[in-house]
This record gives sequence, structure tokens and C-alpha cells, in this order.
Amino acid sequence: MAIDLNAGEIAWRAPFGEGSRALRQHPLLRGVELPERQGTRGNSGPMATKGGLVFLGGGDPYLYAFDSATGAEIWRGATPFPTNANPMTYRGESGRQFVVIATGSGAQGALVAFARSR
Repeated sequence: MAIDLNAGEIAWRAPFGEGSRALRQHPLLRGVELPERQGTRGNSGPMATKGGLVFLGGGDPYLYAFDSATGAEIWRGATPFPTNANPMTYRGESGRQFVVIATGSGAQGALVAFARSR
């Protein structure tokens, strides 16, 4: 959800995450057509960029990028484990910019970096 602070109104809402696979496969919901996006609970924060993107992870094994003006999902990158941290960005010595997020925990944990293809 994005709030227009000048108007004091909700600018847009977008379902975040695919939702629980267990819920989708529940016997009582067999034959029920569920929406593609049910939402995912999470406690990590977003990262907004000057370029108009909002990056967010939070429970699914994906890092998402949304258009900050419309809330449209622009991109989704798969991660080896569920995301559980706030994304961050850095620029390497070559000038290439990366977005990094922590996934999983313990022995099943990894830092995952994404960059635009050249």
C-alpha cells in the first residue's frame, strides 16, 4: 500500500505475494478458483529508489519490484529460500548497481544479489 502524504489518501494497493501453498491445496477449497495473489505475511520493510521502484521481500521465496507510482508489479526474482530481511542496494567498483536481500536462516541461508542484465 502506498499513501499520498500530500493528499492524506491511499494512492494504491497491491496484493503482495502468492500466499500459502498449503491453503491453495486444502481439501475444502478443491474446485474453488482462488486469485493468483492472496498476499503473504511478512515483517520486512521496503526499499524505495530514486528511479521509481519499490523493492520488497517478506516471506515468499521472491524479491519483488513495484512501480512506486502505480503499484504495478514490475519484476519478481526467485530466491533459494524465503526472504526475511529488508533489501539493500550498492554500486560495485565497475559502477554496476545491485539489490541484495537475505534469505532463509542458519545453514539454509543465503545473501542473494540481483543486477540488471547488461
